[in-house]
Amino acid sequence: MEAARQKPLAFSQLPRTFMIFNDGIYLTIWKGDPMDTGKALFFWVVLLAFLPTGSVAVIAGERPRTAAVFDFELIDTSYGGKAVGVDPSEQKRLRLISDLLRRKLEDSGAFVLVETAPAAAAVDAAGHLHGCNGCEAGIARSLGAELAFTGTVRKVSNLILFVSMYVRDAATEKRIFTFGVGIRGNTDTSWSRGVSYIIRNHLLPR
Repeated sequence: MEAARQKPLAFSQLPRTFMIFNDGIYLTIWKGDPMDTGKALFFWVVLLAFLPTGSVAVIAGERPRTAAVFDFELIDTSYGGKAVGVDPSEQKRLRLISDLLRRKLEDSGAFVLVETAPAAAAVDAAGHLHGCNGCEAGIARSLGAELAFTGTVRKVSNLILFVSMYVRDAATEKRIFTFGVGIRGNTDTSWSRGVSYIIRNHLLPR
């Protein structure tokens, strides 16, 4: 006798959490009540963060391309984050992963990095490059670069963070690469792994 075919589970019947594991990076998404707007929004933000645009074929060319790599920026949405203020260890990690990205790009041979220090005043005037409506393209152009690299670390808590990387064409000001990954833990290692994962698997895949 043929066994009864099991009906697929509805979304409401799915386990309360599920995880995406990959090379030490993992993300937990909570299944919330359909009326819980906050959890629903969180789900879609996370889902969209994992959808890449652009590719190394677009970013890299037949010759090395000039690139301005700006420092990663922290977006702290954690509970009490504003009250606590600037955390020196997190500022150090921003510099750590910014230098990691620069080193990886240089080592690839596909990019020639320009010095961003001369544009420090313009960057400061912008406030935050992640919210300046693409102004990093113009700043990169003023430095003689073809590409503008920026990135963010969004801190939800000391346990849940998201690392994102963006590339704009300095001439057209269009974003040609976007990718984000969830990381677990507010440490040098977790931040570095997040950046390395994006570079190795999506920005500069072999």
